[in-house]
Amino acid sequence: MERPFAHLYESGEMKRTHLRGRDNILKRVLIQVSALNLGFLMQAAMGVGTPRGIKDRIRSMTSALTRTLASVFNTLSVTSETLHLLS
Repeated sequence: MERPFAHLYESGEMKRTHLRGRDNILKRVLIQVSALNLGFLMQAAMGVGTPRGIKDRIRSMTSALTRTLASVFNTLSVTSETLHLLS
């Protein structure tokens, strides 16, 4: 548990917060910890821990699907042209 909290305060910019009142600071920490836990859940479920990682994965899947569909359509058009020439 120490490492995630160290990450929050060092990398998550929680070392210095510009909020007034203890309740507001606790709300901010709660939101930061919730986002960190959501990242852990995403990593466990999908293998990607950030929205940017999901976007990159979707982009690569879409690109692969587009290339596959293009090759299928090219094959179908060549086949139909061949059939048309044969008849």
